[in-house]
Amino acid sequence: MLSDHDFELLVSSLLEAEYGGHWEVFARGADRGVDVRRKRGVDLDVVQCKHMMNSTIAQLRAAARKEKKKLDALGHEPQTYRFVTSKPLTAGNKADLQSDLFPWIKNPSDIWGIDDLESLLGRHPSTERANVKLWLQGAGQLDAQLHSAIWQRSAQTAYRDRSATSEICRDS
Repeated sequence: MLSDHDFELLVSSLLEAEYGGHWEVFARGADRGVDVRRKRGVDLDVVQCKHMMNSTIAQLRAAARKEKKKLDALGHEPQTYRFVTSKPLTAGNKADLQSDLFPWIKNPSDIWGIDDLESLLGRHPSTERANVKLWLQGAGQLDAQLHSAIWQRSAQTAYRDRSATSEICRDS
């Protein structure tokens, strides 16, 4: 499972892979509505990340409205603003979030849900390989593949033992 900060690092990596340039990620703490950013001369690209997989859409929208207040206080308008979440989003969800974040979100495509992130990972597999925590939780499956002969023998032994135990219980 990714932490909030790990999620921001992943988003930064995907932005670098997709758009190039260096995307900064900051330490945890008060962020004034900026989790990830890229400076290009006087232009500023800002990204807000919300790792809220187990939250409701209503909770995500409330978080977006809270972020809007921070953006309103920023004092300068970024060239681009993206809102990225680990929740799956429908087109309607994106439209609602765009409304919540008006005027900062100029296009619903600047709102990314988990499906958008998975699509980016598909286009940039090296990013997935570089983010160990994405595949580390699948280490049990990797171990099973690497040691499949041992796993198969263990499964056969366990099956034989269960069968023998069942026969003994029936005979008693």
